Amino acid sequence: MSKLAAKGFRWSLLLFVRRIETPKLQPQDSESPATAGEYFGSPARQQDPTQHVVDERVQDDRAWISRTESQFPSVSERWSISDSLQPSNLLSKEAQSGHFSLQNVLSIPNLLTTDSTPSYRNEKAPPKESLDTDDPIFCNLLSYPIALGLFDNFMRCLNPYISQFDPNLHTFTYIQQKSSFLLSAILSASSKAFHPPLHAQLQAHTEKLLGKAFIKGEKSVEIVQGILVLTYWKEPEEARTWLLVGYAIRMCIEMGWHRMPDLCGAGGNVSELDVREHRNIQRTWLVLFVYDRSLSSQMGKPWMIEQSDMVQDSDRWHLNEFAVPGVDLLLVAFVRLRIMSSEMLELVFLGRPGSSQNRPETLLKLLNSEISRWETKWYSLFDQDDVSPCQHFLVRFYGLHVRLLLNSCSLQDLPNQCKEGISPSKQALWLCFTSAVGMLELISQEFGPLKLLYFAQDSVHVMTAYAATFLIKLLLSVPGFLRADLEVLAINSIREASETFKDQCAAQKTGCAMQARFLAKVVDNYQAMKTPPTTHHNTQPAQSLDTGSSSSSSYLTRRTSGSNGPEAMDMENGGRGEEGQIGGHSEVVGNYAFSDNEMWEKMFAEAGFRLNDGVFMPEVMGS
Repeated sequence: MSKLAAKGFRWSLLLFVRRIETPKLQPQDSESPATAGEYFGSPARQQDPTQHVVDERVQDDRAWISRTESQFPSVSERWSISDSLQPSNLLSKEAQSGHFSLQNVLSIPNLLTTDSTPSYRNEKAPPKESLDTDDPIFCNLLSYPIALGLFDNFMRCLNPYISQFDPNLHTFTYIQQKSSFLLSAILSASSKAFHPPLHAQLQAHTEKLLGKAFIKGEKSVEIVQGILVLTYWKEPEEARTWLLVGYAIRMCIEMGWHRMPDLCGAGGNVSELDVREHRNIQRTWLVLFVYDRSLSSQMGKPWMIEQSDMVQDSDRWHLNEFAVPGVDLLLVAFVRLRIMSSEMLELVFLGRPGSSQNRPETLLKLLNSEISRWETKWYSLFDQDDVSPCQHFLVRFYGLHVRLLLNSCSLQDLPNQCKEGISPSKQALWLCFTSAVGMLELISQEFGPLKLLYFAQDSVHVMTAYAATFLIKLLLSVPGFLRADLEVLAINSIREASETFKDQCAAQKTGCAMQARFLAKVVDNYQAMKTPPTTHHNTQPAQSLDTGSSSSSSYLTRRTSGSNGPEAMDMENGGRGEEGQIGGHSEVVGNYAFSDNEMWEKMFAEAGFRLNDGVFMPEVMGS
């Protein structure tokens, strides 16, 4: 037997003997420990000069097992560790920590299994050195240099839009070692923008890995991030965003993110890597919070994530020394915006069921003052040099969208109010109109000329479609004398945005191309639906409108000269009642109402947009 084989044999015997854990293996005294040969009755041999290396490995292995097992209570401690009688505290620790299976619920440590430590012990185990056969490079889907280039383009051009990754932590090697699914998702998203011929194969591979992770019930921060990346730049027919984000949130809750402890509790010996990885989890949870609240307001469905302590205390999270410039600033601004808008929406709908006219105008002033305070605090911070142009655009675009969304709640019964002689809020009409037009003008006049609109995530397209949809609904619903004042500016803003999107793209199935066709078709449909207006004068007395000054800081009111806020909507002649009133005219184009969702869904489906799912319809857009 060679010397190398003999050393390997002795090492195997030592590991075997250590696992038997019999007293005979313990040292007889501190000076002369028993060797494996002495245990089996053979005479003691001369100490191998490399034996101390083996002993150190055995000691390190024992120390690692000791550290891992010391984290979990003994059998007696398990029964007295909590005074709570709730199932979440009485069931086994394995079931509580994201491994909720019948075996873990009914398990008794040290009896049902030979290993009493939970299955997530491998999270702290030494890293595996086996080759991941799911790696897209290993699968020959693309070469290493191309993968590296796509990855770099993603981090440089796409990540600033989504505020999800820390470039100092998420290097190519780091993600490649952590998760083939996340790497595939990133390369797939990047290839859609930078290397379209590779996109179909990478997308199919990513979907396959998502299916494998779902079937196995795998949970990790990388899987959550990979799911999110899949939803940012979707295929035109993709409609699973609500389901996928919900699945990701459930996964995070199983991993305990809703009660995320502070890293300070881990002790003073915390490295930069530990801090960045902890912030990576926090960042992902904050992104999910924003995404959850955004989908809730967009689709009219309940949100899943409540405001935990970390979410509520996120106001200064972007000021940490390891914060990602621009990325974390945008994320925190969005978190504060969604917290504020959620609270305002709850107030707006607190009086339901009941017509919107019964809600006091003071509430309208309150929600707009809250948005203005948010704008005042955050907009100035985005003038810094380390903020990218897309982040400067997004914070204003999303702010205008929330202002439009909140003020539109006061206009749900607009046509009925006009018919009954009840004057709609002039302030709400003006703020909704200026916010929607402001969103479109931000695209056509500020962000579009930078030629970066091509990289925008799908939510920008959905919000743009919503702004255009709202303007058309407004024009078809307001009295004719108001429509005359608003129509030119609204239609021109939609057309200019359509031309801007058209100039950004070449391929026909990109978001920009589909948005351009949609906006153009919306205008064409509106022009086709216009009929000669018929004026009906209502003799019922009109109620006074709120003419209080509104400090709308929307893009339009800052840029449009000659606008006098709500007063700009007054008529010079017959359409004007007393000071601060809009007469009870019910002149509309056709019979359109804000509350008739079925009619609006049909109208915009014909234009190529599915309102419920917030996606374009390629079969319509291509015709």
